[in-house]
Amino acid sequence: MKKLLTLSIISFILFFNAGCSASLSEVLPEPIQATFLAQPAVTTTPPPTQPAEFTPPTPTQPPAANPPAEEYGYGEAMVENLEIHLLESFPIQMQAVTRGSLPNNCTTIEQAQVNRTGNTFQGRLTTRWPLDVACAQALVPYEHIIPLDTTGLPPGDYTVMINGVTASFTLPAAQPAPPPAAPPVDEPTPPTPAPIRSGISRVQIYLVALNDNGQSGPKIGCDDSLVAVEREITPTIAPLRAALNELLSLKQQQYYGQSGLYNALYQSDLQAGDITIYNGHATIHLFGQYTLNGACDVPRFKAQLEAIALQFSTVNTVMIFINGQALEEALSQSG
Repeated sequence: MKKLLTLSIISFILFFNAGCSASLSEVLPEPIQATFLAQPAVTTTPPPTQPAEFTPPTPTQPPAANPPAEEYGYGEAMVENLEIHLLESFPIQMQAVTRGSLPNNCTTIEQAQVNRTGNTFQGRLTTRWPLDVACAQALVPYEHIIPLDTTGLPPGDYTVMINGVTASFTLPAAQPAPPPAAPPVDEPTPPTPAPIRSGISRVQIYLVALNDNGQSGPKIGCDDSLVAVEREITPTIAPLRAALNELLSLKQQQYYGQSGLYNALYQSDLQAGDITIYNGHATIHLFGQYTLNGACDVPRFKAQLEAIALQFSTVNTVMIFINGQALEEALSQSG
């Protein structure tokens, strides 16, 4: 009996397990088999590069060739004449005036060098000309002025030698300097005697008596007369310059006072430049504007200026230049 009961229990247990297994099989889903595929490594591929724009290279310009430097030849000027001029100035100034001829129209004066040893000035005047130019071979006259430094030199005799040509001059004693300016009024000073002035204090200027036919003075131009008029000036050792300045100061005065004398320079505005006197020859340089009142003014203008210089015993001949041009040539272009 116990064995039968035991077998029944065992059979029941086996039957129960079998039923449960079938039920579970119906409830539980079949296992899903998943297959995982390995993913390749993600790499970033850059977008295709756009082709760069092609810029043609800029052609390189060859460097511009520098123009060849102009080449010159050098030499010494041929000096034919050498004069020493004493300028009417304060302090005293001396000039060496060289004259000669250049071999062609391409040659020019380059420079002048002057050195002094004792009482002798020795100078060298050089020329230059372009080597790459065909020059016409024809003598060209020249004049070149070389200043001589006489500052501080004692009075006496001196010699000048330029390119082998020699001249001499006597340096006069320096004139006293003008007196110093007066002190201010509020600073009283004891009275001093007036300085004794030396030099010429009266000069002549020259005007024109129209249609006078030589009755009042030398006959000039269109039957006119040249008449001297005395002027008082500050005493000076340079009377030629002073007389010339007196005449030039009459600009805009067609007639002189109540005299009726005519001034051919009344429309001009001129100033005196260098004035030299050497061996009786005066050279006067004027600068500025000049105007003539018809053809008859040409001889009047010329006579008035030349007579200024010729009134002095130290002057025998005179040469006048206006703006670097000889007086006759300048007046012929204005007449």
